[in-house]
Amino acid sequence: MGRRAVAFVLGLAAFGVAATPHGGAAGGGGLPVAVAQAEETAESCLSFKKGDLEKGISFDIESSCGMKLACKVSWVVQCSDNDGKVESRSAQVERFALAGSESHRVEMSGSACKQAWRVDDVKWGCDPVKK
Repeated sequence: MGRRAVAFVLGLAAFGVAATPHGGAAGGGGLPVAVAQAEETAESCLSFKKGDLEKGISFDIESSCGMKLACKVSWVVQCSDNDGKVESRSAQVERFALAGSESHRVEMSGSACKQAWRVDDVKWGCDPVKK
């Protein structure tokens, strides 16, 4: 797995954590301070779990959103010989929908590669489905 793929894995972990605002008393005895709740976004209500396949990686994407999402994940599988010489590159894309409390698995496989493989240029995005 290349550096970009590692950065993707580490970067996705941040999207599974939402900040929780804390309210309290102002000045230790004054009036309570009201804290506005942040608007729910796809980034704030999705979590990602990476898994290893025999010859690839997977991501389980889980939604806790109160809205239906249309999602797209794209990546490139690069096949190389044992000396690191690139033999082929194959762009892949997967589109799927997620409703609240649903999950979807995306598998990024290097099974078509004879020797070495790597997943690179991973991009993802989810948008609310307009009613």
